[in-house]
Amino acid sequence: MMKMEEILQVIAPHRGDALVVSGRSIRHWDKISTQKNRDLSLGDPAMGGHASFALGLALAQIGRASCRERV
Repeated sequence: MMKMEEILQVIAPHRGDALVVSGRSIRHWDKISTQKNRDLSLGDPAMGGHASFALGLALAQIGRASCRERV
């Protein structure tokens, strides 16, 4: 079984300029992230809270070229 720290270390090099919306994993991500101004920690909201918040952020930035490439 992989630990959360290990998973985030695999993901981090592929981040680019993406926003990261995290919950409990912020304690690990905070040690890895090099773009703290693009990190948003929501703590532990109700089920689906992270996903709907992240979707709202993505929709608000849909005009950015990097967002259009991912959609």
